[in-house]
Amino acid sequence: MRFFHLSNWPFYKSGALNFARKVTAPKASHIFISDADYTLNATAIGTAISSIGHRKIALIQFPQSYRYTTLEQLPILEEFNHFFNFYCTMANKCYGALATGTLSLITITALDAVGGWPTNSITEDAELGSRLQSAGYHIKFDNRIIGTGIAPIHQQDFYEQRKRWIFGNTQSLSRYAVSPFRSFHKWSSAVSQLTAWTNLLGFPLLCLVGCLLLFPFIATPTLHGIYTLSYASLWVCSIAKYSQVLLVQKNKPLVALHTFLVHFSSLSIAAFYWWPVVLGHKKPFRLSSTKHMCYLCLFKFHNYDTSRFQRFFRQ
Repeated sequence: MRFFHLSNWPFYKSGALNFARKVTAPKASHIFISDADYTLNATAIGTAISSIGHRKIALIQFPQSYRYTTLEQLPILEEFNHFFNFYCTMANKCYGALATGTLSLITITALDAVGGWPTNSITEDAELGSRLQSAGYHIKFDNRIIGTGIAPIHQQDFYEQRKRWIFGNTQSLSRYAVSPFRSFHKWSSAVSQLTAWTNLLGFPLLCLVGCLLLFPFIATPTLHGIYTLSYASLWVCSIAKYSQVLLVQKNKPLVALHTFLVHFSSLSIAAFYWWPVVLGHKKPFRLSSTKHMCYLCLFKFHNYDTSRFQRFFRQ
């Protein structure tokens, strides 16, 4: 194993990944990515390799599962898990999942075919998945837990991560949504994943604020109509999201409610944080002081021994 420490590297994580690709051994056929705050199961590498099937599968994505220390953290973790349990599971029916940046097994030939890791989005994982889908490759979602990481359970960390996901995914959506698609099912699955944390409630919310500011100059029937439509859109969005969560948590309505409330807490971010992308603004990648990245190049061994990997990850 070789380790490289890159300080202030251009394009941050995607730039570091592209550097790592350049120093990858020529015989390597796959790349496995794990964030350094993840503890992998002893059988993680073997599980990832055994999941390779169809030759068109360019990437295998495993759930970003998180560790928790108290039961009070469970609603936040369930909110994160909802993306995998609902969006990725549904997308897997057509091999239409997207990458999520860690616990990913990537075929090197497919990665090179789409130009490596994208540097034009702060969610380079979703952008890579979009490019692979557009190029006609499959992405498989394997719902087995092979590792657990540290969740951003503090409010500020949660909001900062959610802002980055919304902003970066909207960057990818602005390109992918208008690109030619080979399968409508796969295209719609990717679009639903890229918009999983966004909503259109910013428009009715601004209408309500506008009505409050201008109510002396607006006729009462018009005012009531705007109020009704604005509040109705809020309730429709809320009921639809709760029903979606309840569909996953079939026998746990209270857990579903708590999960929905965590999601609802970022309502204003989901309603407005994608607007700057539409207006052409750019956002730099925000470095985290606690997260680094581990990059493993897997060789084509006929009888490879995973004990070295197991000892490494135990350490």
